[in-house]
Amino acid sequence: MRTMGEITKKIQELEKEHMPLWLVGTELDYDLIEKDLKEYAYWLLHE
Repeated sequence: MRTMGEITKKIQELEKEHMPLWLVGTELDYDLIEKDLKEYAYWLLHE
């Protein structure tokens, strides 16, 4: 099971590295958001 520290660090990494790429112009890139969130969920559930 992941610790709160690990989860917080991963969320901060998403905010810094991935979330800025989710917005293309004035549109959200839903495919990229879905991909990133699926990767996060997989990471969260599997050690």
